[in-house]
Amino acid sequence: MSGPLNALLDQDMPADIVLKSGIIKAQPESMFQVEETHIAGSVEKRRREFRAGRSLAREALGKLGIEACAIPMGPNREPIWPAMITGSISHCSSIGVVALGRRSVYEGIGVDIELDKPLPQDIPELVYTKHERNSTQGSSGIQNHDTLTFSAKETVFKCLFPLLGFYFDFKEVTLGFNTAERKFTAHLPARIAQQIGRSQLVGHYWITEGYILTLAYLKASEHQE
Repeated sequence: MSGPLNALLDQDMPADIVLKSGIIKAQPESMFQVEETHIAGSVEKRRREFRAGRSLAREALGKLGIEACAIPMGPNREPIWPAMITGSISHCSSIGVVALGRRSVYEGIGVDIELDKPLPQDIPELVYTKHERNSTQGSSGIQNHDTLTFSAKETVFKCLFPLLGFYFDFKEVTLGFNTAERKFTAHLPARIAQQIGRSQLVGHYWITEGYILTLAYLKASEHQE
């Protein structure tokens, strides 16, 4: 599954972002002990996901010319990348994905993968703004629009949290979708816009092979379109 998924994404990725996907399977212990300390005592599923994600991340780093290195976990469970790199990791069911870019081009990158199925009944009310709920009812042609919206907002959060250092609610962000181009725009509240110097960021989405994958990114100021 990961081969076709990678081939699809390679045709449609923003310039200078490396995205790797792969099957989550049993992995040997990491060569970097600092990584193993993060999963000491974890259940086997968690150890498998963590190791697979780090393995994919090192493959992606290699595409950017960076030798294999430890990728520790920060205080909020976020991956700690080499100083010149930004990105994120996600996993769902049997698939893991990693998206990376250089900080000289991207200030932040978020990626998320979800099963293409409805969210649990009580979750959409925690995700949608009133405007989004009213504007998307039956209009998008996407079967599981709730899940797509959740995933897109998760990527926005993962993109921005390392820059902001504080949590924000999904309902603070309003999304607009361009289904023809499989893109979305995230409109940000003032308290975020004031800190990053921009009021919106852009993202892409793909619905394929039973999964929804979303990617959000914030370009460095000198690379704004």
